[in-house]
Amino acid sequence: MKFRGVKECKGIYGLSRMALINHEKKEPIKPLTEKKSESNFITVECLLAFDKDEDKGRVLTLMRKFSSMVRFAYKRLLEKTEEKDLRKLLHTRYDLNTRYSTAAICLAQQALESCLERKQNPKKLIFGSRAFFEQLKKKHLIGARREKLRQRWEERRYGILYSIGQKDVKGNLNLRLVNLEASNSC
Repeated sequence: MKFRGVKECKGIYGLSRMALINHEKKEPIKPLTEKKSESNFITVECLLAFDKDEDKGRVLTLMRKFSSMVRFAYKRLLEKTEEKDLRKLLHTRYDLNTRYSTAAICLAQQALESCLERKQNPKKLIFGSRAFFEQLKKKHLIGARREKLRQRWEERRYGILYSIGQKDVKGNLNLRLVNLEASNSC
């Protein structure tokens, strides 16, 4: 996988940042952002281009499963399920390793804490943007405009993949980004 600037890709494809993920072009895209936080974490938000459609399908399936794991974990956290039991439940239900389970629980806890901080009802949380969901629910749009809105909502709902690395194992065992031009791994 090679990397190309996002501005350049937006110009080439004429698409939004999220739409570039699903675009069929073979042109590679480089990371959007790379941040070093105070606690020495490196966050990379990027758009990926795949050489094979099979690889793209696997990643999209993984993203859908992970998004489902986050929603499932959120519901179990509302039911006051213990984190240890929830991790086992996620691992067996979704057949992904416990690192993904831990990351899903972490995101679900963040969403729950955010709702409580804003004094919102956590049972009414809608993953993928309430505004998009409400517009889709009204059914006032038809044709291409409705399909575009539905696609944007689904990108926000299913387009998450979050994995936490560890220092003692030299990074993230689930995901590894490699810059082929510089031969350095992230």
